[in-house]
Amino acid sequence: MITMLYLRTDLFFWPHDEAGNLVEYDALYTTDSGDVYESDCFFYIVASPNDLRQPLFGLFALPFAFAARIISKILCFIPNSYAIVLQIIQVGLIAVTEVMLSRLMELKKQDRILFWLFTSCSFSYMLFSLVMEQYIIAYFYVILTVYMAKESEKLNFAYFGAVSTLLTSGVLFPLVSKEKQIKRWIADLLKAFLIYMALVTVCGQLPQFMDIRRQMTSLMQFSGESVSWREKTIQFTNHIQNMFWAPGANSEGIFYHLNVATHISWIGIGLFILSVIGFVLNREKQIARVAFGWVVFSVVILYIVGWGTAENGLILYALYFAWAYIVLLYLMIGKIIKEKWTRIGVIVVASLICFCANSRELWNIVCWGLANYPIG
Repeated sequence: MITMLYLRTDLFFWPHDEAGNLVEYDALYTTDSGDVYESDCFFYIVASPNDLRQPLFGLFALPFAFAARIISKILCFIPNSYAIVLQIIQVGLIAVTEVMLSRLMELKKQDRILFWLFTSCSFSYMLFSLVMEQYIIAYFYVILTVYMAKESEKLNFAYFGAVSTLLTSGVLFPLVSKEKQIKRWIADLLKAFLIYMALVTVCGQLPQFMDIRRQMTSLMQFSGESVSWREKTIQFTNHIQNMFWAPGANSEGIFYHLNVATHISWIGIGLFILSVIGFVLNREKQIARVAFGWVVFSVVILYIVGWGTAENGLILYALYFAWAYIVLLYLMIGKIIKEKWTRIGVIVVASLICFCANSRELWNIVCWGLANYPIG
């Protein structure tokens, strides 16, 4: 599907308007796909998108980008082969995260399949399976860090990938070490920090941190300083709903943007409450505790700080945060509905509803992309 799509329209990876000008930002929602692909920040450490927010993204994305380059050379007869292969690899990473999450949840085979179905039908996963964005690899390293925290007995080296591909993932620092003694745990934390800063220095990204004051001032334009609490509440509650179901959107010339939400989403509030219930019922499980911590983290970043609310663009962070809500909701269903076939029915029906609603909107986006960003 990706191959067919990327051969017909460049909306999802390298959008150019009718005049042939690159649309670096916001062609679809508030994605940065044009800039991401043009600079190839997956392959080049010092590419412009790899700023203070993801200083070593190019280092930890390099294995995937390098593989994509090699394969694309073999498939040189296919137009946009690098983009096609790179996105297929990213979709593979999304699939791997689903496997890791299902193992962390300790699901049996049948429940694993149901979980994969439920997850794959959410708008977060369906959207990012098509759009080339940095958040896919950042999300992969977040889940890998959580997974390795359970599997590894030593320093959690996956953490370096998480914090490097998106600096906010540094909030996972409690998972750096399994040491019980506070002094040894702090020593491991300090060791991780020194290794990280050494990597930053070797890769030539230290100036990003030396100029942190100016960069933070520049980045604050994306925060919610100018947005009222009412507006942030509306955006955040709708965002929770939109992680599962496609949001309303409309074309504005060569841009396809979210509609401005005018009312609080009670569905979003309900999903948030159910997530909390899922944590309470499963608090003995480490994955439930970590997922709930990530839900709280989403409240801090997206609601309290209001990151992305200034441009009505919370959908950009859907994949990065959705997994925690999905995990807690699925665990809640497993606790409340004990009868096997009833549980299967609920999951399948919910998945089909999501899939139908999301497929229709994605089809609208594809058709709009074919009309506004055709290739050839």
